[in-house]
Amino acid sequence: MGGGAPKAEQQQQQQVEDAKKRRRDYHREYYHRRGKQEYNQRPDVRARKAKYNREWRQKNPDKIAANIRKKQEWRRLNPDKASAENRHWAIKRYGITVEQYEQFLIDQNGVCALCGQPPTKKRLNVDHDHNTGRIRGLLCHHCNIALGRVERMMSLSAIESYLQGGH
Repeated sequence: MGGGAPKAEQQQQQQVEDAKKRRRDYHREYYHRRGKQEYNQRPDVRARKAKYNREWRQKNPDKIAANIRKKQEWRRLNPDKASAENRHWAIKRYGITVEQYEQFLIDQNGVCALCGQPPTKKRLNVDHDHNTGRIRGLLCHHCNIALGRVERMMSLSAIESYLQGGH
């Protein structure tokens, strides 16, 4: 009977060691990832990587074209997966859930919040305020591009004034 107690203690001790290892591995990975993100945000690193990527793209247009064709073919053959991938990208980039994206679609009746038209080929883009990060709604590709250009170039009141004839 006494032989079972040391085995139970060994199992318990092993469980404690396993838990410590999992916690240690998690922290090691977390801090590595965070340190890498901070490193990649440094201006000198970003400039060096941008230069390298620009030069690589200039030297390898055939590889880029082949990759684009490959992606387009996959999207053509797997439209449901491609749509899910697009939603996942929006979620990852803007920090919303699939349910929130779908709720925006429902609230807007599946159409662009600006022009009221359904998307032609692509999904609706997540429109957000670049200063606050607040999501405003979903826009078609054309409205999203136009709104982005207008926001960067001038104020909406200047556009309104111009359209009403007051140069």
